[in-house]
Amino acid sequence: MKLRFLMVLTNLIVIFTLVSTGGAAVIMSNLSPGDTYNNFIGYVILGSSYGTNSRSAASSFTTGTSNWDFDSAELALRFTGGSNSFSVNILVDADGKPGTLLQSTSLSGIQTEPGLITITPNSPISLEANKTYWIALFGNDNSGCEWYLGLDGTSSGSSLANGVWTQNPGVPAFRINGTQTITPIPEPNSIAGFFIITFYLLKRRNRHL
Repeated sequence: MKLRFLMVLTNLIVIFTLVSTGGAAVIMSNLSPGDTYNNFIGYVILGSSYGTNSRSAASSFTTGTSNWDFDSAELALRFTGGSNSFSVNILVDADGKPGTLLQSTSLSGIQTEPGLITITPNSPISLEANKTYWIALFGNDNSGCEWYLGLDGTSSGSSLANGVWTQNPGVPAFRINGTQTITPIPEPNSIAGFFIITFYLLKRRNRHL
């Protein structure tokens, strides 16, 4: 009887604390209507084989008031040469610059014509509400590409050269997609019902002791 009581009570608690997921949505995007961007100007990405001339770029994004599971990202890219091997990193913010790495995903097959390239993470990435993160693009070996700018021109992105991130005019064009995670808050009537059932089970249990 005691075991049965504990099982019922545990199930009730789980029901009231279960985290559910909302629908897939755009977390942040600076693409213009029709998924357009500036396909004339962008950040040059060069792999580590270029030594001191290697270049990377990053853009920050915020999560708003919701928690998210990061699903995918779309970047406006054009391949310029080399082995066509890149890494897309998701990082936490560190005083307005890319900080600790959360996950790195390999990217290849970028076309020689400008286009949106979709990147899907290797495993789920949880993004917390009201926080800033960064998406960064690195070239591997002798790979090179161009990450085009968004058209709004109202913000700045970051570029990495000689191990130092610096702010630059213009944000590389991107879209971050995710699934919102929601913790349901029971309605007052549900909460009252929960405590009534719990009280009844406790009373019944005591009667059988």
